[in-house]
Amino acid sequence: MTDPHRTDHRNTTAPTTIFFPGLGADSTLAKYHSVPGKSLWIEWPPVIPDNWDDFADLLARQIPSTEPLRFVGVSFGGLAALKTAQRLPPEGGVFLVGSLTGRAEIRWPLRALLPLVRWVPTPLFDLQHLPQWLVRHFFGIRESSHMKDFSAMASRLPPRSVKALCTLVAQWQPVCAPIAGRIHGKHDRIIHPAPLEVTMVDGGHLLSMTNAAEVNRWLNFPLESGH
Repeated sequence: MTDPHRTDHRNTTAPTTIFFPGLGADSTLAKYHSVPGKSLWIEWPPVIPDNWDDFADLLARQIPSTEPLRFVGVSFGGLAALKTAQRLPPEGGVFLVGSLTGRAEIRWPLRALLPLVRWVPTPLFDLQHLPQWLVRHFFGIRESSHMKDFSAMASRLPPRSVKALCTLVAQWQPVCAPIAGRIHGKHDRIIHPAPLEVTMVDGGHLLSMTNAAEVNRWLNFPLESGH
């Protein structure tokens, strides 16, 4: 059987691309992305540690450390990729897709709510039952097929894990990691990156799904051009 978390496009010169999905996302996003060579989608552990060091250690164990690597972080996955890069420095750098490098890039009022996360009742972190209008507004989803995939991913991450991941965001401290590039949606209502050296596209927060063709071209250009 084919491992849904791994793909292989038979380009032996390309580094292995490690995808870190967003908070509430998983390898369902793999069908939207095609990169040269092998790729692997990180899985969030069933029990989320309460600190970044232990969390990054668990993620690093999923990665083949003997191969040339590049990391791609989607949304929250960008923070996970940056932290993991301190343990396994990727030869190809870290690419951020609709992601952030610090809490200051989270839009208000979501940023103001971060310190309160630990006191919010766990059932309120149930992404599966978010009203569709709220998903459309914050994630930029329009097509029914995208909404179906979003709902399927949300159903697989329990509220306790969502809360634990949000708690990690609230704890985030900047790290030094090799950022190779950033791409972001102009209409992202969750994250607002600093404008320097960011490729902006006409999309929302979940551009890895809604703008997959543009994201793929952007991700593949460094490999195809030899940079």
